Amino acid sequence: MKLSSKLSIARSILLSNITNNKTPLSVYLILTNYCPHRCTYCNYEEVESDRELNESQWLLLIDQMAKAGTKKLQISGGEPLTKKSLGPIIRRAKNHGIFVGVSTSGSLVDKNISALGELDILFLSLDGRKRIHDELRGKGSYEMVLRAASLLRKNTIPFWYTTVLNRKNLGEINHLLDIAEKQNTFVNFIFLDYQGNEGETHLPSVDKVGDLVLSDNEIRTAIKTILKAKNEGRPVGSSYEYYDYLYQWGDHQKIYNENNHYGINCWAGKLFAFIFPDGMVYPCGDLYWRSSGINALEKGFKKAFDLAQNIPCKSCKKACYIEQNLFFSLNIRSIWNWGKVFFKLNGHHG
Repeated sequence: MKLSSKLSIARSILLSNITNNKTPLSVYLILTNYCPHRCTYCNYEEVESDRELNESQWLLLIDQMAKAGTKKLQISGGEPLTKKSLGPIIRRAKNHGIFVGVSTSGSLVDKNISALGELDILFLSLDGRKRIHDELRGKGSYEMVLRAASLLRKNTIPFWYTTVLNRKNLGEINHLLDIAEKQNTFVNFIFLDYQGNEGETHLPSVDKVGDLVLSDNEIRTAIKTILKAKNEGRPVGSSYEYYDYLYQWGDHQKIYNENNHYGINCWAGKLFAFIFPDGMVYPCGDLYWRSSGINALEKGFKKAFDLAQNIPCKSCKKACYIEQNLFFSLNIRSIWNWGKVFFKLNGHHG
């Protein structure tokens, strides 16, 4: 990312902190809800839809995002590597100078390696050693991830691992850090979310994942282990503040809080937003299943972003939201952490 883009981001963040100005600096683009895998803790087979934008529609919206001030694009799914439009979308965003990341299970990396070569970062799912990973994500998926990681390293594409911590892999933290150390990358540990009493219909029910759910005490014990590793200089990607935020979360069976937690503002709908496969824009991704969005094709992306309704809570424990809210709230240690992580990924990959 060019210095001018970094300065533009800093200016927008400062303006929003001072004046409450709205700019879609960061956009989560859910390219598809389809995924060929059936991970035990996922529920995407129940939300798959045929209503998806075509390539030309996405490219139009990318142009509009850039004009509106978007500097970071995180492409996810479902499994985004199943879409032929992924390459052209990445290319168009990079032509606008936008920082682009992609989240994937690791499938189809070989068939998309040319398009992925233009990425700034790829998030690759890894939940533990072979027996555990395959039990959680399907037989053969562990070897698939290792092949993907090898190919990414061969092509010098920056990536790190994302691990969904649950009762099956709670003892895998140090093993996963060992793998990351050998490959000069990082691990981002997140905790399993599931459907509680808050109407999270896109998440699996507690009946489906009950044997995977961690208690509050188990979560806090895991956080202590992760922070100890981070303090020892091991490759934990997420910031200290992210884990401290989660450690201080009251009841981990609840995803949302009507109060401001940790003194951190929520910037959903102010500095970041989500756009889904059907082109609907929401300030927060979780609202996709709880409210109506604004059609970006009909209104244009910027107007859709401006019209997207406010969220009915003030804080949550969703991993991607926490880190962005820390960053946009000008948390110095969080900003410093991400600077170090991306410097290492881009300076020591190979």
